[in-house]
Amino acid sequence: MSNNLWELIKTARVEAGLTQKQLAELTGVTKVTVSRWETKNPEERMTPQMFTLKQIADATSVPLGDFMGCILQQKIKQELGEEPEEEESNDTNLWEKIRVARTNANMTQQDLAKACGVSRATVNAWESPKKQHKNSRRRSLKRIAEVTNTPITWFMESENSKEKPIWEVIKESRLLAGLTQEDLGSLVGVNGSTVCKWESQKAETRVLPDMQVITKISKATNKPLSNFMDALSISQTEEPVGNISQKIKIARSQAKMTQQELADALGVPPITVNFWEKPDSEEPLQERKTLRRIAEVTGVSLEWLESDSYIPKSIVEQYDKPNIEEDIEKLQATRQKEAKKIVMGMYTYISDHGISQEFFEMLRILDSTIKRYHK
Repeated sequence: MSNNLWELIKTARVEAGLTQKQLAELTGVTKVTVSRWETKNPEERMTPQMFTLKQIADATSVPLGDFMGCILQQKIKQELGEEPEEEESNDTNLWEKIRVARTNANMTQQDLAKACGVSRATVNAWESPKKQHKNSRRRSLKRIAEVTNTPITWFMESENSKEKPIWEVIKESRLLAGLTQEDLGSLVGVNGSTVCKWESQKAETRVLPDMQVITKISKATNKPLSNFMDALSISQTEEPVGNISQKIKIARSQAKMTQQELADALGVPPITVNFWEKPDSEEPLQERKTLRRIAEVTGVSLEWLESDSYIPKSIVEQYDKPNIEEDIEKLQATRQKEAKKIVMGMYTYISDHGISQEFFEMLRILDSTIKRYHK
């Protein structure tokens, strides 16, 4: 919505398909008066009275509150002694975001037009990069956000806004690529709930994807890997410092383990793990060997568990390497080759010597973890 009353009146009239003469007839004034409402020249401009504004709102089907908001903004600026200024073009890619939101909502331009009470040509104009449509787009954002079930804050974010943390970059990249959480999950080999955890605003429920997955996200969303690298760096410095209970939960979540599975791997009761992960836990964790074992089982570093850093150092280090994509592909090929050797070795050993109950339980946990990771 424009902060300038004259501009809003003009946009509302044009969107309603009215000429200045027709609006004048509907509001009981002359065409010259309407022209003076809409003039860009402040010396010639007239401001309609409240009763007339109500008539304009009725004639154009624009909420009276939108017009009142413009007047309020102008009065606030006057009170603060600020000079009136034209709107900044903060929506350099707003047209693209509207298209993405519509696509994500599985709507055609005609569907969106009907839901917003405008013509299909208007929606087509919203999705056009031409600057003359920017005011119409901005005025209609609230309604577009409602019908497409998209947060209005996402539309209003400027490309020049401050750098974002990793979870926000993943979410924005996905939306701009026109992907749902399920879509992105299928492209990178996880389920939609995992993507939801990547994008969670709550640190206690958020899960960080590993470098291999980040690379897949980059390719799936067609966003440079460097953007994710920068975002992770921001997250490293701006995320709140996690206490030990938060870190254990993060480590377990990244390893895709339940409390029961972590307890089994550590040889402790599940209730102990539950106590460890409570923010106000009084369960002792002073023994360094316990932290070391947690680090080994979940794949995080002991140094991170004992540090003030919120994001595991092992993940951060992966982002600092040059030629990261090439390195990841080589590492993945090496891991795959070694994993096959390990599996074949276990198969040969079990065939020759059988298997103990303890070894069987370890394999069962490994099998369930692998299935959960790839489902």
